Amino acid sequence: MIGSMFQLTNAKGETVDIQTNSLRAYTPTGLGTQYNNTYTPFGATFIRTSHLPIDPTSLPVQFYLQFGDVSSQSYQTFSDFASFLAYEPLTLSYTTDSGTWYRDCNVESLTKTEIGGSSIIAADRLNEIIIFEFINPWYNNLSAVYQGYSDDPNLGTYGKIYGGTQGVYVYNPYYVYIESGRNLNQKSMLVSNDSEYNGLQSGSPALIEIDGPCTINPSWKVVQDGITVASDGFLLTLSSNQRLLISSYPNDQYARIYNPDNSYSDVSQYQDFTKTNYVLIPEGDSTIVFYVDQTAGVQFTFKEERMLV
Repeated sequence: MIGSMFQLTNAKGETVDIQTNSLRAYTPTGLGTQYNNTYTPFGATFIRTSHLPIDPTSLPVQFYLQFGDVSSQSYQTFSDFASFLAYEPLTLSYTTDSGTWYRDCNVESLTKTEIGGSSIIAADRLNEIIIFEFINPWYNNLSAVYQGYSDDPNLGTYGKIYGGTQGVYVYNPYYVYIESGRNLNQKSMLVSNDSEYNGLQSGSPALIEIDGPCTINPSWKVVQDGITVASDGFLLTLSSNQRLLISSYPNDQYARIYNPDNSYSDVSQYQDFTKTNYVLIPEGDSTIVFYVDQTAGVQFTFKEERMLV
């Protein structure tokens, strides 16, 4: 049994449940998707040549909203909600028995009529229509932190081999991913990205974090089927109390070093421009290989995104 299906969070981090007795959203529309299909005629048959989702902003989501538990609270509830909406962008959370997904949006419109005079239903409370414009796909933020083995000389260096072709006493791997590189300045993590972009995008944005100390220039690459599909690096070092954060999120792309007091400086000018920069995580299975000090911390977060949930 799931609870409320819809909640909104504004840019201040305030969250409002929009399926309560005092603020009730009902009859939503626009939660699906729509595609642009193109065809080429072949005699009497038409062959589809492309199948792409349309611009998400052209498919707004609409709710009917009823304000207040009783008539005397209706106007104040509306006013409080209007103040909440003033801090955009908003994030709509959608919970069903298949899980919770998130989508960022802005308000396109909110009607304001009068009690008893609504075009939706004649009632003793305000009944209005709110329309949101989506600015990205549905998403979940997935995170991973590198965990190595203890520094036990009996362990050696452990690893796993993925892919490749196997013949008689012979194995040709696509690549090797090292789980514990205690003798190497290398940390690797396997990542599985179940995003579904339907051809609209290739790869999910990510937030990379390197925790110092790092006495070598930190760098990393994303390997899929033996091929490096993305890479990044910086010509700098980190002290033990500094963090390097790199975001490839389209609406918040940056490269920063954070200090203990949470102040930061932009370091995008130190990016290694021989690499692809601001990596995206490809759909399917891949491996991220980091080249940093043995004592440096490594973690990343990426958006698992879908056009339809």
